[in-house]
Amino acid sequence: MTPMTPSPRIAIGMPVYNGEAYLAEAIESILAQTFQDFEVIIFDNASTDRTAEICRSYASKDQRIHYHRNKRNLGAAVNYNRCFAASSSVYFKWFAHDDVILPNFLHKCVKVLDTEPDIVLCHSVVEHVDEQGKHLAYYDPGTLGTWKTRPSERLHGRLSTAWCKEVFGLIRSDVLRGSVMTAAYVGSDQTLLAELALRGRFAILREPLFKNRDHGTRSTRFHNYSQARLAWYDTSGTRRLVLPRWIMTRTITSLITKWIHDPHERMRCYLQLARMLIVGGRIIPLALEPLFATFPQTFMHYEGIKKALGFGKNRHLRLRDRPDGA
Repeated sequence: MTPMTPSPRIAIGMPVYNGEAYLAEAIESILAQTFQDFEVIIFDNASTDRTAEICRSYASKDQRIHYHRNKRNLGAAVNYNRCFAASSSVYFKWFAHDDVILPNFLHKCVKVLDTEPDIVLCHSVVEHVDEQGKHLAYYDPGTLGTWKTRPSERLHGRLSTAWCKEVFGLIRSDVLRGSVMTAAYVGSDQTLLAELALRGRFAILREPLFKNRDHGTRSTRFHNYSQARLAWYDTSGTRRLVLPRWIMTRTITSLITKWIHDPHERMRCYLQLARMLIVGGRIIPLALEPLFATFPQTFMHYEGIKKALGFGKNRHLRLRDRPDGA
């Protein structure tokens, strides 16, 4: 009997749709890693550009790259989850086709996860770059407090920002398995990170080893309202009214009940959720979401009023000129 080949320690899942512009650079940054015990699982969501050609070329040269092509576009949520379902590694990382990691990203993340069992996710300071790779700013998830011991403090940190770059960190597969994963609604990555924060600490490396590319065709810019963006997550064509803020709030409430057993700490978590809604100013869009979903133009008017009053999502970004957050 031929002995089974052990699974690589890391699986990198790359869901992609029409990613030809930056795909090769992303794959090259993976192959350049100093830590080499990994596999790359690519699920192509029926791209219509050169994505398939690029992926097949790399897969033919490196047996660690596994390319799968969906017969039709199944939506981002299904595609993201397929990447993880096809893996069997100790650690898992999602990888967007337009991002880049520096050569020692995996090595340093693995070292943290190997030595600190209470860490469920390891990432680094994020450098934002433009289409040409030119530096724009740094984002430091370490300022959120998700490294703290109390689940309620970690949850507070995750709920204080709308950004979810940590979802592209290195994650323990046994924690990710059985989680809420990526669901078919806008903001489900926020819900997933809230669950991970309830279950363990995050480690943020103090150097920018991850480059996130900002460009005009990225999904968060191309689909600028939640109901319009739903088709990016779910292409089933089902006509349904989706209220992502309502789903997120309800789901996080149930996750607190599921994972936090100490009654005092559980109450602190509930209070953090309430604080996010009331003090964080999210109670109004939550209440208005049925109106936004039914009449999308009202959302644009609401955003215009916020902008005129000096309010907006930029308050959540924590962008820095220097990687140390100074």
